[in-house]
Amino acid sequence: MVEETRLVLEIKSRLGGDFEDKYLIEGELGFGGMGTVLLCQQKDLGRQVAVKFLSEINDFINRKRFKSEAQHHGSLTHRNIVRVFDYGISNDVPYIVFELLQGQTLAEHLERRAPLSLLETLTISIDVCSGLSYA
Repeated sequence: MVEETRLVLEIKSRLGGDFEDKYLIEGELGFGGMGTVLLCQQKDLGRQVAVKFLSEINDFINRKRFKSEAQHHGSLTHRNIVRVFDYGISNDVPYIVFELLQGQTLAEHLERRAPLSLLETLTISIDVCSGLSYA
């Protein structure tokens, strides 16, 4: 069993049974200005996913922005953009379910490999720009 952080316990206490029927929270992946991302198991398909939860659930503007992110992001299919699998609201807590990518973040890669060669810098930049251009 994964040790549950304060953040994981807080999110679990706010969720309703409908989320827990579909997903099993396994741990914490990260957090940012708009939300917290947890590692979850999608029960019916037996796969790990990343689930982003909106932090400020009572903020109308952020709720609207969060739903818009899910709708727009969910319509995108591109090799350089992570896929959205689901969007929902459980016990008034909005969440977005994303494909879980294995490996390291760009920041981790840069920390380990810096300075990058010109070729690697260009390759990464082209991939990022390709995804952004498509979006």
